Amino acid sequence: MKRHIISLSIIFLTAVFILNEINRYILEEKLSNIKYSDAQINDFLLIGKNGDSFLLRGERLTEKRDRILIDIFDLDYIKEKEKFKIKAEKGIYFKNKNVLKLIKNVNIQTDRFVMKTPQLYIFTKERVAKNNSDVHLYSDRMVTTGKGVFIDLKNERMIIKNARTVFRGI
Repeated sequence: MKRHIISLSIIFLTAVFILNEINRYILEEKLSNIKYSDAQINDFLLIGKNGDSFLLRGERLTEKRDRILIDIFDLDYIKEKEKFKIKAEKGIYFKNKNVLKLIKNVNIQTDRFVMKTPQLYIFTKERVAKNNSDVHLYSDRMVTTGKGVFIDLKNERMIIKNARTVFRGI
């Protein structure tokens, strides 16, 4: 009887070991077949502080391998006492280049002016923004239009190419 119990125990332990190895092999095969595609967040809100404070809202944030797509880009940025808003219908952040491309109805609004353009590239490491598209800059007393803009975010300087300015209320 003892021999029979020992034999059954050995058979049972061997079967458990074999089933465990088969299960491990199947899991490894299934995991190797899984491919990463996209990560997506709907109706998101990101709050951050990197010396300055920012609040980024959007309808959808989709992470692809080398970029992040943002539908309805809405950024509030606070730098010391200066606040500004950047809005666009779409944003694409290229991770390997550290470039944010804003597309369709790009609006930048501060206390002093509103800038409108169809697209804008923001180079985050260099802290510059630029485009070669139509640019419209509005303030209380003037309207400036041009074709192309260069914005130095570090030195707070903006250059509008081929600019025409109309002053009001002189």
